[in-house]
Amino acid sequence: MKSLRVGIIGCGSIAESHVYAWRNSGVRVVAVCDVNSSLARSKAEKWRVPQWYDDVSRMVDSEDLEAVSVCTPPNARLGVVKPVAERGIHVVIEKPFAMSVDKAEKWLS
Repeated sequence: MKSLRVGIIGCGSIAESHVYAWRNSGVRVVAVCDVNSSLARSKAEKWRVPQWYDDVSRMVDSEDLEAVSVCTPPNARLGVVKPVAERGIHVVIEKPFAMSVDKAEKWLS
């Protein structure tokens, strides 16, 4: 059976929990992404993830991902979710993806 390929967007403190949760489920974390390229690179090394990116669109265009975990601050989620969802990749978010219902409805329409 093929192992799912997952990416992590946002390399802050909660991201490490997502990496280990995915791995404990038998899923391969193949890429991480953060706008801070040095943070993305250092976390990829620490977590033994083969690829790192500082641009979400570039990551989802370059990797054959089935899902991503979005671990960004609330005000950055909507901009991150859109390019991922538009490519048909499953998105895991612990919190709302928009800062207001109005913004969420506007994006969904």
